[in-house]
Amino acid sequence: MPMPDQSLSLAALQAYDPTALMINGECRFCCPLPSCSGQPINRAHRTMTVNSLTGLYKCQRCGEKGKVTEKWDDRPPQTRQMRNQTALRRFSAPPAPPVVKTPSDLQKLDQWFSGARLLMPNTPGADYLQSRGIPYFVAWEAGLLFHPAWHGKPSVVFPILDAESYMVAAQGRSITTTDKITHGNLSCGIFKSHPSADEMQSILVTEAPIDALSISAAGYAAVALCGTTIRPYLLDMLFGKTLLLAFDADDPGDKAADLWTKAAALSGAKVQRVRPQGGKDWNEVLMQQGADGIAAQFEPYDRVIVVRRSRVIRTD
Repeated sequence: MPMPDQSLSLAALQAYDPTALMINGECRFCCPLPSCSGQPINRAHRTMTVNSLTGLYKCQRCGEKGKVTEKWDDRPPQTRQMRNQTALRRFSAPPAPPVVKTPSDLQKLDQWFSGARLLMPNTPGADYLQSRGIPYFVAWEAGLLFHPAWHGKPSVVFPILDAESYMVAAQGRSITTTDKITHGNLSCGIFKSHPSADEMQSILVTEAPIDALSISAAGYAAVALCGTTIRPYLLDMLFGKTLLLAFDADDPGDKAADLWTKAAALSGAKVQRVRPQGGKDWNEVLMQQGADGIAAQFEPYDRVIVVRRSRVIRTD
């Protein structure tokens, strides 16, 4: 059905034409205005363009123009890097600092991991994860480490990788207390429950590494942000893909999902919110409902990479 008036929102345009494309910085939609009533909703009839920087729209068929109702600031032409930073400021998320790869940084990483070793079965680290419902093969796929004295406490260590799979940070989670201590720049990378978790047609994003591992225990690979900060390079990767936002089932998780939805919409992604049912987060769901309980909650959504012990089944 055509829109009842010319007060358009980006959300309404996306609902009217959910498979719309972004081309050269413009979102292209089928026009929902009465002047274009009766036109098919398909790629050949996408005559309305929305500028991703200014929010200005214009239909090339009926000539109607204006500005989508979401808040947009007028901005001059920008480079790709500037557009990323602009989008982050617009959606109240701090920009990620640049990753500086110098011999000094590599030396610091070596110091952080001095004494760390691969997580092995039937060890305190593996036993801790098992107590949280995480099978050893899931931890092995994710490349987890164990440090006997990470800041004085035995800890499972989660590597944080950037877009080039360069380790930029690490988060150590104590197996004897609730302490989580991080070295490096979390906002420059992600934790991946499987090496290919960010390369698929559907990308599943969680807050904590333990939640990403919990989802993998149910057979779905995920990435974790160690928080909710938007990653600019992930936005660049999302064109034509599906983003599944599996943040915690609380008010901060819902607000973060809203910010990510707005930012990812400008990248031409299909965004879906997957809110944990039966627990505050995915590890709580795993502990209460088991892996089948998590799998059932992802069945209605686009399939993502499926993990089965040491092999991967691609379903996209």
